[in-house]
Amino acid sequence: MCNITPIETKFSIMLVFRKINRTLIRFDFGEKLRHKNNMGTNHEKVITGSYVHIYSPNGKYDKKNVIPISKFSKLSNFLCK
Repeated sequence: MCNITPIETKFSIMLVFRKINRTLIRFDFGEKLRHKNNMGTNHEKVITGSYVHIYSPNGKYDKKNVIPISKFSKLSNFLCK
């Protein structure tokens, strides 16, 4: 059973290599999240909902791509719909 709250819930879980300032993996969970893959190119695409960063730079304005959590069928089973 899923708990439904009156406010949007979003959170992140991450593993970081501090010495080189790189994220090994970061899961961002939230229904209203938006991220642009291939930003500034002809192949730009907006990813909505929960997603995962794999081995990406930590800078807020660094260009990075994500993979939608829905691509991981076993993991997406834990999310409320």
